Amino acid sequence: MFDNRKSERYYPFVLPLLAVIIYHAYAMQTPDNLIVQKFPDWLNISITLSGIALGFLGTMIGAVLSITSSTVMDFIYSQKVDHLLMQYIRGAAVINLLVLLFSIALLVTSSTPIVPPIWLLYPWLYFFCSSFLCSYRIIHLLFMLLGAVNNENRAKHQKRKVYSPEPEKLSAPKTD
Repeated sequence: MFDNRKSERYYPFVLPLLAVIIYHAYAMQTPDNLIVQKFPDWLNISITLSGIALGFLGTMIGAVLSITSSTVMDFIYSQKVDHLLMQYIRGAAVINLLVLLFSIALLVTSSTPIVPPIWLLYPWLYFFCSSFLCSYRIIHLLFMLLGAVNNENRAKHQKRKVYSPEPEKLSAPKTD
């Protein structure tokens, strides 16, 4: 069901190239000083977002480990997506940590008299967009899994015959 999605595996690493190309086209029309002036703000934003994403991933790993005997985990194992989910979580954690460290290093050097070269914006933008898409991929996969489990539970519930008493037995006793 989920394993044959080649585009799902690679889009967090291909689409950021498009963002870098668009940024390069924009940067050619914008004065360098404007980009350099706003860059520390973008670095602060990326540090915050990477920290939030890492916290989310850590929480999610704890949640996945704590629901090992539930219907959700049974469904994940039956669909054989447990390895895919863990691979996505691990990849997102690594890329978010990389963005966090890269952003901190650039922020520290941008506050010194020696400004980092403008070409460092390109790999930073690639990793930043990639980290966002990796985190989105996990959220999307989890919502798909939860939706599939919900549909499966709904189908099981509808197959059960639910006891419903006859209406005349439920009515109030007649008084004369």
